[in-house]
Amino acid sequence: MLTDQEIAKRQPVWKALSDLWLDNELTDVDLDGIVKECLASGYTVEELTNIYRYEVAPAVYQNLYQVAGEWGMFDEAWLYEEIVMLERYRTPLGRWWLRLPITQYIMTSMTRDEWQYILQRVQEAPRSV
Repeated sequence: MLTDQEIAKRQPVWKALSDLWLDNELTDVDLDGIVKECLASGYTVEELTNIYRYEVAPAVYQNLYQVAGEWGMFDEAWLYEEIVMLERYRTPLGRWWLRLPITQYIMTSMTRDEWQYILQRVQEAPRSV
């Protein structure tokens, strides 16, 4: 379970990554903003990938399957509450289901190209020591 401090640290990343599931085309400027937020967080690529797959995707993936999904931005309060609620009340079976390849495909297939771009940019960025 995430502590209040971990939740506060993750919120900017959650907000940035949730933009991948908005019902619009993201520009290079949009993607660069997500990259900057990911870099500013200090999370490793593995940690960012886990946040993308297991925290943000379950909360917002259905938006891209709706006829008229959210296209402007997700309400931040709703987004944070949804992610925390899903994380806190996820059962062991739910955690197992979340890690299945088919589940991951359903939740992330429409954001995969953008996510790969973001990961590549994060990996290429110089890291301060």
